[in-house]
Amino acid sequence: MELLISLAVPSKQERKMIKKEIVYENIRLLHVVDHEESDILLSELAQYAIDKHLVVEGYKEAILEREKSFPTGIKAVTGIAIPHADQKYTIEECVVIALLEKPCVFKEMASNNDVDVSVVFMLILNNNKQVEALSRLVKIIQSEKEIQSIYEDDGCKKMYDSFGKYLR
Repeated sequence: MELLISLAVPSKQERKMIKKEIVYENIRLLHVVDHEESDILLSELAQYAIDKHLVVEGYKEAILEREKSFPTGIKAVTGIAIPHADQKYTIEECVVIALLEKPCVFKEMASNNDVDVSVVFMLILNNNKQVEALSRLVKIIQSEKEIQSIYEDDGCKKMYDSFGKYLR
C-alpha cells in the first residue's frame, strides 16, 4: 500500500489553493485554502485531477455543468458535496477528498438551497462502482466520528479502509 505525503508547491501545474496532498491507494486527501465560490473550487479540483492524469480533458466542463444541473450539496453532520461527472472522463478511478479551510457555499441536492460545505468528495469512478461508493459514503457522512476521522493524521488511510478498498 502506498502512502504519499507532499506539501504542494505552487507551479504551473500545481493548483495554488491546495496546501497539502496525501495519497493512499485510490484516495487523495487535499487540504484546501483560499477557495472562493463553489464553481471556482470545482474548477481547481478538476484541474488537479487533469494534471494528475486521473481524468481526461473536458472533465472540468463536465463536472461544472453537472453540478449546475444536479447540485450535490448535502446537509449532514457537516456540509458535504459529492460532485462527479460522466465515467467517460475517468482514467484512474479514485476519490479526491478536499478538506476546506473555511466553508464554501454549494447548492443543496434536493432543495437547491444554499448549504455551507466543509468537505468535498469528488468521485472519479466508473458507473459500476458509483453505486457502491455512494452507499458507503452515505454511511460515512451520517457519522460525526467518521467525518472527524478524515482530519486525523491517518485520515486518508481511514477513508481507504472505510470505502476506498471496495472500489478496486
